[in-house]
Amino acid sequence: MLSLPYNANRYYLSGMDWIIGSLNNYMLSTGAAGNHSSLVIKLRGHIPESDLRGRLETVVEKLPLLSGRLKRDFINLAPYWFPRGGMKPDFQIVSAESDSGLREILEQRLNRPFQNNEPGIAFLLVKSEKRDILVMTFDHQLLDARGAELLSRLFSDKYEGATLDKQIESVKTTDAPELREWSAKFAAGRHIQRKIIEMTKKTGCHSPMRGRVGRLSETPKLKAEFHSFDSDSTSKIEADAEKTAGYMMETVYLLAVAAISFHKTVCGNEAEWFFVPVPIDLRKQSKSTFRGLLFNHFSFLFFHFEVRPDSSVETIVRELRGQLLAQIAEEFPERMVAAAYLGRIFPFPLIRRFMRLPFDGKMATFVFANVGNGAAAEKISGVEVETIQHMPGIPSPPGVGIFFSRHSGCLNLTVTSDENNLPPKLGESLLGKITKSLAV
Repeated sequence: MLSLPYNANRYYLSGMDWIIGSLNNYMLSTGAAGNHSSLVIKLRGHIPESDLRGRLETVVEKLPLLSGRLKRDFINLAPYWFPRGGMKPDFQIVSAESDSGLREILEQRLNRPFQNNEPGIAFLLVKSEKRDILVMTFDHQLLDARGAELLSRLFSDKYEGATLDKQIESVKTTDAPELREWSAKFAAGRHIQRKIIEMTKKTGCHSPMRGRVGRLSETPKLKAEFHSFDSDSTSKIEADAEKTAGYMMETVYLLAVAAISFHKTVCGNEAEWFFVPVPIDLRKQSKSTFRGLLFNHFSFLFFHFEVRPDSSVETIVRELRGQLLAQIAEEFPERMVAAAYLGRIFPFPLIRRFMRLPFDGKMATFVFANVGNGAAAEKISGVEVETIQHMPGIPSPPGVGIFFSRHSGCLNLTVTSDENNLPPKLGESLLGKITKSLAV
């Protein structure tokens, strides 16, 4: 079987890594700040600045891939990540005198691209009278959401019974390019293509931006709205999810509630077809918690369903659950991972064009994710963490993102919206409808 030679000391990017890089390229082309997200880590007190800076510098120094850049192997053309040592973390300190001041700081961070649009990681310590807030902004070419949560643990005082050096040594910093089993990858590609064609032929995809594609604005204006559910509310939501959707079907339940809330906010009295890709984490349980910290370890499930003005959560749940079980049975997420390896030969601008093909450039109705059980730190530099919220950037279109995550057993919700191209306060209204529906 044909297998091209490669350097075993390099971290070769997977097909999913390449798709994420293409999405970053797409977002930059439309005037956005790139495909980056932030962890907003709210602390219960004030953090020792020198200690925090020392921890950040140590971790970045010991994980030079965090300061790396993309290259291609001259022999086999596979993309890999080239580490650059000696880099200092981007670390800034600012003050927020009020909640409105904090919101302005977070909005600026959400809309700020990395310097020279190079992938990276940046830290912002926001100081107020009562508490500090650490904002860790990361390029998705380096970390996915769970990877970012795992990284935050390395700034803690506890390292799962091992030293910091031992935990960093357990991080996987090399990976093979998978230059083999080509027939299986092509077969997986044909399966994915048939599935996408089947969905796109069935009917359309509602987009709040009505399919606007191109360079949308020179100055991005994404806005994030947050809500944290307390432990009692979270327990109720868990019980409602299991009762309505079944065991381990929380994502299906949350997506159904989000879809109906979105329809009420955006669609009026019209029945609309929604298309929503949902990421699914594929990390395997292992002795090393931190092994899969770097880069992207997920695939997607695709949901294409109709929402009517009289649709109930139970009706949408039944449809979504059926689609989920069918895709799991046919190993759709695993096949997508295999098929994605084939796309690494194409440059980002060409992949960007392919991304606009489904539904005449309408990439999705909205962006959705449920990160699941939190993997983030409970303390940072010895200071207890109150909560950690995700603040993701989103592409436009669709210009709307709905994200659930957890910390210390409590559910958090973030709604991101593009106020340049959507009605003002749409995100605020959508967040209100979702939280009200979950609280009923």
